[in-house]
Amino acid sequence: MSDNAAATFLAAHRHPSLRRAATAVLGIALLAAGVASARAAALDEAAENYRAYMIKDVEQSLAGAKTLQARVNAKDLGGAQEAWIQSRVGWERSEVFTSGFVPDLDEKIDAWPNALTGFHAVEAKLFGAKDVGVQEQADVLVFYLSDLDVKVRNLRFDPQGLLNGVARLAYEVGENKSDGGESPFSGTSLDDMRYNAYGIQSAY
Repeated sequence: MSDNAAATFLAAHRHPSLRRAATAVLGIALLAAGVASARAAALDEAAENYRAYMIKDVEQSLAGAKTLQARVNAKDLGGAQEAWIQSRVGWERSEVFTSGFVPDLDEKIDAWPNALTGFHAVEAKLFGAKDVGVQEQADVLVFYLSDLDVKVRNLRFDPQGLLNGVARLAYEVGENKSDGGESPFSGTSLDDMRYNAYGIQSAY
């Protein structure tokens, strides 16, 4: 305790009016701390409640990728294309989480525009070249989405991280995706942005 603080403390105990003022200030400080703690707890609870949305979205994306994998193995181009589109729905909604909490995995699953793995590596062949020979890429996509399915159930969902994810995804939609789109071969760029917006709304 500094000399000034010590002098103030002693003075407060010698003078009743100062003692009452010090008690009031202490009470206000404790009340403010209690309110801040309650707000933090409420935000933590809300962030945790959001997990159910993310689990559902990731499950949808993984299920679509597994169907894609099966259709590719069956040499069914149309079925593989449809499965790819369905898998993207859950993925785009989950990007609030993926970009902030698992950025390395996000990059492997959805690198763009120069994709060597993930959705867009599959898209270029499946829709651009009409080539169903993407078994290896489909297997890798399922592998990474399975990893994501585990992580979304176990990582801590802190409010600040979700807020950062909302801001990052909103910026990406406004500054990047809206300027030419993200999925030119499949023609789903508008849907990409629409499902991103749904994901932002859910997190908010």
